[in-house]
Amino acid sequence: MRKIGFDWNELKPRRFFALEDWLFFTVAWPIMLESLEVVAMILTPIWPRPLLRDMSWNWWNPWATGCPSLGPSTTDFSHDYCYGTNAGHFGGPYSILWYWAMYGLALGGRYYPYVNDLTVFVLINFFFVWKIRRAFPGYGKLALVNTLYSWTAWMFLLGWPQILLMLYTMAGSLITKKRWLRLFLLILAPLLRFPIGGPLYLWTFILNFSFHVGGNIPPYAATVFFWLLCLGFLVRDWKIRTSPLSIMSPKGR
Repeated sequence: MRKIGFDWNELKPRRFFALEDWLFFTVAWPIMLESLEVVAMILTPIWPRPLLRDMSWNWWNPWATGCPSLGPSTTDFSHDYCYGTNAGHFGGPYSILWYWAMYGLALGGRYYPYVNDLTVFVLINFFFVWKIRRAFPGYGKLALVNTLYSWTAWMFLLGWPQILLMLYTMAGSLITKKRWLRLFLLILAPLLRFPIGGPLYLWTFILNFSFHVGGNIPPYAATVFFWLLCLGFLVRDWKIRTSPLSIMSPKGR
């Protein structure tokens, strides 16, 4: 009978701290945690009130759904007037495109708890993890972009799911090669956060309340960092493609 030998080289420090092993771990671990959240949601769903399917919806005034107590007569900005964003519903105030996307991805909440924004976000995240890994292969320093994205996505899914659409928009600029599309996505990402298309009182609420909430600093600091990173890659690639040498080369023509 053949004996299976143990490879003692696996215990050597160099092998234990091999970059490829740790890169796999730091990318795979958030995905496993997100998958467990989906399984837990299916087995033991939560029922936050009100559910999206029970809320009134207007495609041209979605802010009334996410922030029903907020209006032009609001003068007290000592507390929040909007719902939080979770598996059952979403709040605001954000841009009208953000609301359309959130409502569409959740299928209007009709099939809750099996279909909701968070479970759909996990599936979308699988796609971006795969594509970003193809865009940043190998085990060099640039491969750490995979780790940064995976943990940022998991952090947002767990604590600030309302920012995930912005993260996915920025991630889209990393996986496409068309420069103008990348620029468009980087412009679109911050616009999703603000109530573009909404009434003026939404901006008043953001300036007087949202900007003063200390808990908003960590997620949006991470968002700004990732946005600047994506912008840096765009500027680098733009300069390479527009340099005289690249234009003279057969690929640059």
